[in-house]
Amino acid sequence: MEVQEAVYRMEPPGVKLFEALHKMVVGIVRGVQEAENPGKAFETFWSKNGLEPVMMWMKEQRQKRHLNEITPPESFVDVDVGTGHLIADSGLSLQDDDVKLAIVTTASLPWMTGTAVNPLLRAAYLSRLKKQVTLLVPWLSPSDQKEVHPDGKVFESPKEQEAYVRSWLKNRVGFESDFKLRFYPGYYEREKGSIFAFGDITEYVPDGEAQVAVLEEPEHLNWYHVGRRWCDKFNHVVGIVHTNYLEYVRREEGQFKSNMLKLFNDWVVRAAGVHTVVKLSDAVQEFKNSENITCFVHGVSPKFLEVGRMVSERFSELESVKATFVSCITSSETSRESLAAEPSPLDENAFPGFDKGCYFLGKVLWGKGYSELLNLMQSCGRNVDVDVFGGGPDLQEVENEAERRHLRLHFRGAKDHGDVDFHRYKVFINPSMSDVVATTTAEALAMGKFVICADHPSNAFFRQFRNCLVYRNAAEFSNCLTKALSEEPAPLLPQELRDLSWEAATERFLLVAEPQREQQDRQMPKMLDDITAKAIWHTHQGLQHFEAYRVAIGAPPGTSSRMPDLNDVKRFEMRPAPRGPVFPDSSRDRLMFNLSSKVAKVSTSNGRPRDGKCTGTCAAETGSDSSAAAAAARKTLRLKMEDLPRSAVLLR
Repeated sequence: MEVQEAVYRMEPPGVKLFEALHKMVVGIVRGVQEAENPGKAFETFWSKNGLEPVMMWMKEQRQKRHLNEITPPESFVDVDVGTGHLIADSGLSLQDDDVKLAIVTTASLPWMTGTAVNPLLRAAYLSRLKKQVTLLVPWLSPSDQKEVHPDGKVFESPKEQEAYVRSWLKNRVGFESDFKLRFYPGYYEREKGSIFAFGDITEYVPDGEAQVAVLEEPEHLNWYHVGRRWCDKFNHVVGIVHTNYLEYVRREEGQFKSNMLKLFNDWVVRAAGVHTVVKLSDAVQEFKNSENITCFVHGVSPKFLEVGRMVSERFSELESVKATFVSCITSSETSRESLAAEPSPLDENAFPGFDKGCYFLGKVLWGKGYSELLNLMQSCGRNVDVDVFGGGPDLQEVENEAERRHLRLHFRGAKDHGDVDFHRYKVFINPSMSDVVATTTAEALAMGKFVICADHPSNAFFRQFRNCLVYRNAAEFSNCLTKALSEEPAPLLPQELRDLSWEAATERFLLVAEPQREQQDRQMPKMLDDITAKAIWHTHQGLQHFEAYRVAIGAPPGTSSRMPDLNDVKRFEMRPAPRGPVFPDSSRDRLMFNLSSKVAKVSTSNGRPRDGKCTGTCAAETGSDSSAAAAAARKTLRLKMEDLPRSAVLLR
């Protein structure tokens, strides 16, 4: 890409002064952090620099004030203050063919989750537009792969997994993708149901390729991020928010923890220097110090759109046959015998029509819409058959509850939404209100089905489609259900198919993620915001170097350093075993406190309580050493902890 010549502009008074002061403060902080003798480092820096940068700037301004000259920011071009006000002048544009984008995500196939599939498709369609794209995905140890991948599938090397990913992608989109696929070492945290990175992910992107970073789930990627600040490495940083973590935590842990997580999310995203945050819907939080844009930048695979076109063509043919039949019956020139002799214009291999009713598809977790589904089906007054597809830890509980309420829900197991078995269903029900945007809803609409969904910000994009039926209460849900079962969906218009495609989604992404030129009257507030964000970053990174702080916010011990070579599977398997955080959820916390208290009592005073009277665990009465009793109690603690249910919430 040919870099344009920088365009300098008159800056508000004091901007250069703030830059100089910020450079001086950052230098002091870095010197103190890296030095063995902080006091000496501070004294050395001050003696060498002091107020000299500020005084030099003031002297230059006095000399040039009379000449009315504009001061170019050459002296401070390396000052890292978030770079938000410098990007627009660098000539960087996402519309350029050779712009370099690094897409970083938190999951990879064969785990069929949104953060594995959607970033992969985004990389494919961006590379199709001649962008230079690198996709970074986590590489897991064999034990973690068995737990995360379907059917316990294990890859022996990143190259083997890359071959699987590219094969799946080609079958999904129908074309070869020209982008780089790189792996960074990661680990699966059971208690959160999520994957996190070892060490600094930015190290896996060469400096020469670091122009634009696209962080899929920026809050997730920065909770435990240790290393270089994203806006230090990249000219422009875009975050795409996929998951409504606040809603999950609110449902399982209460409003207080949800509020705390909201503050922490804002803290880490602000500290990372994310310039633009793209929210798939307004169901997620706003992030301070970043440009917040609400836009659905995901699409559906071509295979779903092909089904939609097939359905539309089928109904168009049916309407044509119906019109011809009526015309022939009313015409006196055509006999019924000649009409019967006419061959049918319908293709026997075409779409057979909707001969099945309602279905729901999603991971079986109560927070994924299953609570709402059972409540609506019970209260709507219509006990219709609904086929449920999906698997998950709450499957047995959901089945039992549906049976207890005498609901006609039929659980069919997990299945890919692209399977041909779904083509015959007419109605997709998605009552979930924890999603940011449900990809399954977009896929169902693309296949020409009725979609019944709640009046919720996560469904705002879908309201424009004629086959989307929105309800606000159980009575409206019943009306939507009646309409969907008694009528036929409207054939999809070409523009509707276009809006659901990945081509249109990619165009929307390039538009909203484009670096924006700062307005002149916003430069001073922006400078102050950037200085604050830099201070937050140094604070967060400083705390991340303390293992106690990382464990307290939920990171397993020993995960801040970079792992060995990815291809060395045996050494990679020998990573520190993840342990639960020190601030667990309420049920785990109560059991931990009670059992650990028992361990403490056994371990102190040779098994004697404070009153000096010997108990049943006393060594004198049991004939065993107190340490053995303590070890037995600890073993009980471990067993009890293993029996506790897993949770998918974040901050424990």
